[in-house]
Amino acid sequence: MIILAPEFAGENEFSVYLKDIEDKLYSLSVKKALSYRNQFLGENHIKPSMIDREKTDLLLRPELYETLIAWKARSKDKLLQRKVDLLSREILKAKVAYEPEIFRLTNKINKKMQTFTLQLNGIDMTRNQVDDIIRKSPDRNLREKAWWAEVSSGEQIEREVITLIKLRNQKARELGYNHYGEMCLNLEDINQDKLFLLFRDILKHTDRIWKNTINNCKESLSVETVYPWDIKYYEYKYLNAISDNYFPKDEIIENFRKFLSHFNIDLNKLPIEVNYQDIPHGGICIVIEIGKDIRVLTNPCDGHRWYKIMFHELGHALHASLISSESYIISSGDPDFFWEGMACVIQQITSEREWLRDHFDLPEKVIREFILQERTKSYHWYRKIISDFFFEFSLYQRPEGDLNRRFREYAYDNLFIEIPSGIIWPHDSIYITHPFYIQNYLLADIIAYHIIHYYKEKYTSIFHKDFLNYLKTNYFEQGAMIRWDKKIKIGTGRELSADSLLKELSPVAKK
Repeated sequence: MIILAPEFAGENEFSVYLKDIEDKLYSLSVKKALSYRNQFLGENHIKPSMIDREKTDLLLRPELYETLIAWKARSKDKLLQRKVDLLSREILKAKVAYEPEIFRLTNKINKKMQTFTLQLNGIDMTRNQVDDIIRKSPDRNLREKAWWAEVSSGEQIEREVITLIKLRNQKARELGYNHYGEMCLNLEDINQDKLFLLFRDILKHTDRIWKNTINNCKESLSVETVYPWDIKYYEYKYLNAISDNYFPKDEIIENFRKFLSHFNIDLNKLPIEVNYQDIPHGGICIVIEIGKDIRVLTNPCDGHRWYKIMFHELGHALHASLISSESYIISSGDPDFFWEGMACVIQQITSEREWLRDHFDLPEKVIREFILQERTKSYHWYRKIISDFFFEFSLYQRPEGDLNRRFREYAYDNLFIEIPSGIIWPHDSIYITHPFYIQNYLLADIIAYHIIHYYKEKYTSIFHKDFLNYLKTNYFEQGAMIRWDKKIKIGTGRELSADSLLKELSPVAKK
């Protein structure tokens, strides 16, 4: 049966039609966010899959995409043009994510991951408890067992994840792409070739220093081979100039409150609520209604690491609370890595010399050592992101073969660490629920340092009284009315590049 696109007398009629779609998407977004929030808190909730089915029916109406394409060239109104562009991209994503077999399998695997219980020596443990052992225990055998407990879910889901990858590829090819990875990058205005060149440049820039770090790890721990449970422990024990006791978990929110008050913003007047709950991640920001209701869920521990995590999630919340666009499509339309970039700008506050000195009264020598150690940890973090991204991209280019061996090879080539044999690679839920998301964290830091360095060049410090207003005006309040890369060009006067991040990674970089 042929479905004809509806006819409209003019742009006003089409605008009313689109507003109806937008209002329904907004309502479904609120329902799903509340569902996730209540699910994490153990409260009654509507199953997210039921809400997704409603969204599927709406986005995949046979006539909707054709209608948008027809009006994309006809519309003269810039707001309408932007809505059409953003919604068209969402529909293409939905054609893959909500394809019935893909949708069913994704939910099935995700449920297995959510209900998987971590066990160590026969005892049920939370993710934070297991992670703490891997990072902090001097007992190498115990750290290894904890690491295996953390990754053991991979064996249960590997076959299903491979099937999911192949199904996503098949659908992406039907939509005109070579594979699903290419499609994901294209729909977020990321140039694939430039991204690969950029990441290889970062690997090259940090290669020698990271090899030296691995050698230091071997010497410090008296080991011949570095495994994942070794490098995390090494970072905690030897790259930890400031004790966790300096950063009590009970004072995180108060420190964020003080940070905002410096810029004459009252946290109590923002629509942000923090709930403490054990969750699969360090923290999560759930946006119920942009500009109106934002929840941050977390289960923090003492230590600077948790201040970074919490400032990142609260950065998401701050961003979402300061968007003023009345259009749901526009207010939510920026790509994920741009949202991450804005959160990373706020997260970076926790590693600024001024903040460490003024809020924690730390000696300058300790701060200087701490900043150097944070840079070394960044080498690890960035190289791991790149390694995982290259591996994930290869999954969609070549889903056949020994994927565990390939995972180990990427880890050795890029991180210089050994991954033991076993079915490990699928254990990270990001491959299932958020495919092609991992690179966003590095792109986010590239964006964050690009903005921060620009502002420091202009005002010396990001604690200048106008900094948050600068962020709000240039990057927050307008939502996605202007494309992400153009916002950065307008806000900083130059195209986005990794120059600022590479300067930050330089051994002679100063803060």
